[in-house]
Amino acid sequence: MTLHVFRAFQSAAAEGYPLPDLQPIRRYLLHVATTVPERDRLQLFVTLAEAQLPPTDEEMRNLDTIAIADDYTRLALMRLHQLRGDSIELDELLAASKKHFGGGRYWGERRFGWYRQPLTDRLACNLLAVRILTDGGREGVAAEVITYLLGQTPTSNLPGSRPHLGTNTLESAKLVDGLLPYLLKDGEQLQPARVRLSGSRTEVVSEFPHELTLPPGEAAGLTLQREGTGPVPIAYHQRYFERQPTSTDNGYTVATELVNPRNRPLKQLAVGATAWLTVTITADADADYALIELPIPAGCSYQDRNEPRGPHAVHREYRRDRVAIFCDRLPAGTHTYRVALEPRFNGTYTLNPARVELQYLPAVNGNDGIKSIAIIREGL
Repeated sequence: MTLHVFRAFQSAAAEGYPLPDLQPIRRYLLHVATTVPERDRLQLFVTLAEAQLPPTDEEMRNLDTIAIADDYTRLALMRLHQLRGDSIELDELLAASKKHFGGGRYWGERRFGWYRQPLTDRLACNLLAVRILTDGGREGVAAEVITYLLGQTPTSNLPGSRPHLGTNTLESAKLVDGLLPYLLKDGEQLQPARVRLSGSRTEVVSEFPHELTLPPGEAAGLTLQREGTGPVPIAYHQRYFERQPTSTDNGYTVATELVNPRNRPLKQLAVGATAWLTVTITADADADYALIELPIPAGCSYQDRNEPRGPHAVHREYRRDRVAIFCDRLPAGTHTYRVALEPRFNGTYTLNPARVELQYLPAVNGNDGIKSIAIIREGL
C-alpha cells in the first residue's frame, strides 16, 4: 500500500500539485526493502529508480545476486541498470520475447497473485518492456509490445478462458497510464480511430469491427488511410475452393488419426465399432478466437454429442459433415481434440482435411492433407 501511495504522489508531483515532504516515505521503503520477498524488492527499487532514486552500487550488487527465474526478474534488473546509466543488452532481452499471431511481442506468463503483485505477470512485464525499449532507442519494437497490449484488453471473460489483461480497475489504470504517453504526441488529443477508403471504393469506416467483401479487380485498386488516435488492426484474405488440398502450415501444424478405444491407430473402420477421430494441433504462437473444424467421413455418424469440448474450447457444434470447435484463446503448444464416430455404411470414403484458422485473421491457418478411409462389415 505504501508503494501505491508513493507512486500516486510521484504522479501528482509530475502534474505540479503541491505535496508534503516525501523523504520519510522513501526512507521507510528503503528500510523494508531488505525484509520483503525478492519480487516485491524489485518492484520497490524500480519505483524508486523511476523517481530519480536509482540503487547505489552496493544495492545493485545485492540485487544482481537474485536468480533470474522469470521474465519479470530479467526485465526489472535490466530496467534498474538502465536507470543507473549502465549499459544493457537489448538483443538479449528481445531473444527472450514471444510472438503473438495477432501481431505484437510480449514477455511473461499468465500468472495471477492479487496480494503480492496486483497485476498479471504478463501485464507487469510488458509495461516494463515498453519503457526499457523506448529509452533504449528501440521505438519500433516498443510499438510491437504496445500493439500486443492493446489487443489483450477485455470485452468479456468467457467461460473456460483465462482473464484478459485489464480486468480490474488497477490493471485498467495501469494500461492507460502506461500506454497513453506513447500513443499521443505532445499536445495531441485522444480522437476516435477511423479508416478512409479511396481508389476503387470511397468510404469512411468509424464503427468496428467492420467487414468488407470486394471482387478481386476492385480489391487491387483500394487504398486505406488511418485517421485518429491509436493503431487499427486490418486483415486481408481471399477464400477459394481447393480441389486437391495438401498439408499446409501457416502458423499451425495439423495431424489427423483414427484410433480405437485403446487409442491405437486404425487402418480401416468396422461397421458398428466406435472409433475416434483424433486431431492434434501444434500452434507456433498464442492466438485469439480460433476456429477448428474436424470433418467426418461420409460413412459415419456421431456416436456421442456430449463429449468434452477439448482444450481451451468454449463451444462445440456438431454439424452435418463436420465438428466446429471455437476457442476464444489458443496458446502456443500442442492441443488434441477428439470426436467419437459410429461407422454405419461399408465402403471407401474421403476424409477431408482437418483445419484451424483465426476467425479475424484467416491468413493464420493450417490443415493436413486429404485422406481415404475404408469401412468394412465384419463377417462378410
